Amino acid sequence: MSGGTWTQPRTRWPMTASAALVFAALFLPAGDGCNASPLVPVSHGAAYPPHLLGALVLAILFAPRAAEGIVYAIRLLVWLVIGVATVVMLPLQHTPLHLRGAPLVLGTGIIAIVGLGSLSALTLSRTVLGAALTALAWFIVQSADPGTSSAFGAYLGAAGAAGLLACALAWCRDALRTRAEQLAKP
Repeated sequence: MSGGTWTQPRTRWPMTASAALVFAALFLPAGDGCNASPLVPVSHGAAYPPHLLGALVLAILFAPRAAEGIVYAIRLLVWLVIGVATVVMLPLQHTPLHLRGAPLVLGTGIIAIVGLGSLSALTLSRTVLGAALTALAWFIVQSADPGTSSAFGAYLGAAGAAGLLACALAWCRDALRTRAEQLAKP
């Protein structure tokens, strides 16, 4: 597909809205900081990766000629999120072991979904699926803190990531159907 074309997903506009929500959550309160003041992710660099996944999905949808580079950026970002989550969670002594290892297990599954294959509509849809799963997991963990009262951005990001996940699943289904039709042709 390097230089080739691919068809836009049928769910392009809902996917655009969902990816925009994931990115916009970067600028909204995502929890309580010191002195119960709202914590906005844009002021903390470690919180950028899941939001950037939304921006990169938007880039895939609106800059299809640059899709190959964007897919590699998403793969790198997914690896980064998984690595950071694993490094941060493993040493936490007060967290049960099965929760500390969850990012690594989840991350391995997401990397298996994203794959490392050649670029095609199926690869793009699987990459968006992996980005959606990564962002959704991030926002669920972020909004699960019971002491958080101002997590509007985390909830909005989780809603956007869930919408992105649904759209990516539909795109994967369409890409698989198209691929099966092409293989069935004599």
